[in-house]
Amino acid sequence: MHLTSSQLRYLFVLKEITDERGQGAKIKLEDLSDTLKVSKPSVHRMMEVFKNLGILEEKRGIAGLTQLGAETAEAYTKRYQLIDTYLKDKVGLGESEADELAISILGCSEASVDAYIAKTAF
Repeated sequence: MHLTSSQLRYLFVLKEITDERGQGAKIKLEDLSDTLKVSKPSVHRMMEVFKNLGILEEKRGIAGLTQLGAETAEAYTKRYQLIDTYLKDKVGLGESEADELAISILGCSEASVDAYIAKTAF
């Protein structure tokens, strides 16, 4: 499954909240809106996309990652950490620059990301 940069931002926040509250934690969509600083309609649209992908369960404004969602978030987090660390340690980018660029790279086509990781000496 390939997610866009925008989708990854949502997924990483969902994972972060789940990690803090424990597996199976339910998250208010209002909390996502506040954390991401996006409108509630934007959150609702993205949650519909995530439900259709099978990575999120949502009822009455309360959401939670499915097993597939947790696995997807974990896989993307590992790849993000590799890229982010490289950008900070080897390229010398600051925290926020590395974060934005790492998410942008992950949002590229999966084949492009795999080629980038293979060519880069992590």
